[in-house]
Amino acid sequence: MNKQESDPPPYFNSAAAYSQQGDHQKAVDDAKKAAEIDPSYSKAYSRMGHAYFCLEKYDEAVTAYEKGLELDPNNQTIKSSLATAKAKADRQSLSTTDRGDAGAGGAGGFPGLGGGMPDLGSLLNNPQLMNMAQQMMQSGALDQFMNNPEMARMAQQMMGGGGGGAGGPNLSEMMNNPELMNMARNFMGGSGRNNNGANGDQ
Repeated sequence: MNKQESDPPPYFNSAAAYSQQGDHQKAVDDAKKAAEIDPSYSKAYSRMGHAYFCLEKYDEAVTAYEKGLELDPNNQTIKSSLATAKAKADRQSLSTTDRGDAGAGGAGGFPGLGGGMPDLGSLLNNPQLMNMAQQMMQSGALDQFMNNPEMARMAQQMMGGGGGGAGGPNLSEMMNNPELMNMARNFMGGSGRNNNGANGDQ
């Protein structure tokens, strides 16, 4: 008889019952006990992976699914679940990294904006940002910035949606657009240099 067709170890069925009830932490605990009793029972690791996934602990889910797949390499359900968990884990890791970068350098590296996502009002009332905007206008950098189709689209949304209503620009999208943020940072550094260079030529 195939090992996976034999009677499941103790705690396996209770782990499944806890999952059905939505008590995923208890499901993890009992799945671990089942795996300790019978380390070769792949479904215990599959059940553990499912419970971890429901808890949004995607790295732990990946580890559990990988162990189950080692024991049952042809199990298509575990393969599919593992792929889904890996995708979620990668996305979660990127999201955590983005939040860390925002907390360290403000909103995408803009000065004086702290770690949170600012609303439109705080952007307009930030003196450093307004000074930067004035420098961009004087140096001509603003024209280059607005030639970017993404920036132009967001500006149109801002004007059409009253500057932050339902049709307003998605500030999170703006802050997470690497091209726009790189342009902004370049202009912040370049506008001052352009002004200094112009003064030096006179």
